[in-house]
Amino acid sequence: MLSSDYLSRIENLYTTYNNTIKLLIADIEAKYEKFPIELFNEIRALHDHIARCYIPDLKPETIKNEIAKAEGHIWRIILDCYKYLNIHLSDYVKNFEKRTKRVDLFVVDNGQFYVTYKKLHNEAISSVREAKKIEGIDKTKSLKRYEDAYNQYTELYDHINSKMSDINWAKRKYCVKFGWKALLWIASVILSSLITISVGCPKLQSIVEGVIACF
Repeated sequence: MLSSDYLSRIENLYTTYNNTIKLLIADIEAKYEKFPIELFNEIRALHDHIARCYIPDLKPETIKNEIAKAEGHIWRIILDCYKYLNIHLSDYVKNFEKRTKRVDLFVVDNGQFYVTYKKLHNEAISSVREAKKIEGIDKTKSLKRYEDAYNQYTELYDHINSKMSDINWAKRKYCVKFGWKALLWIASVILSSLITISVGCPKLQSIVEGVIACF
């Protein structure tokens, strides 16, 4: 029979699984529309180590080792969940920047949108960078920094989507401005060609001068 200490540690494992891991997995499935095989293997290993604790006549030291291994898998699962989510959110931001590369985002919310956007983005990048540096040194701090990055990326994701209608307006404004520039360039090329052709042809030259007068 398991001691009260071992039962308490196993209960803590399941509490963490239900209150933290299941929520993160649900978010991963919603974003990726699939369940990563690496996470499945970690979860299977977690439950396997817990199940071994209930083998009859198992030595206390063996039970202790099995629980310690299960706790290691819990940490690994949470860490991997944050990594998967941070990668997805980071890719979303990169795609957003690609789509708005030439758009003046300072016109959104009187410039406040871009200020908040850059602040959150820089914070998320910094958190991930720090988490990677200390992952092999301090697991607890590393996990906390990955969690921070996830929260910052999520806030950034929500920030972008809350202003999407204004962002689309800024994109349309850019397209109209770009379209007019393109039309003016094409018109200037055509007029230049007509001017060249009209040399020596008074009638055509008169028509060209009339067109130029319209601008």
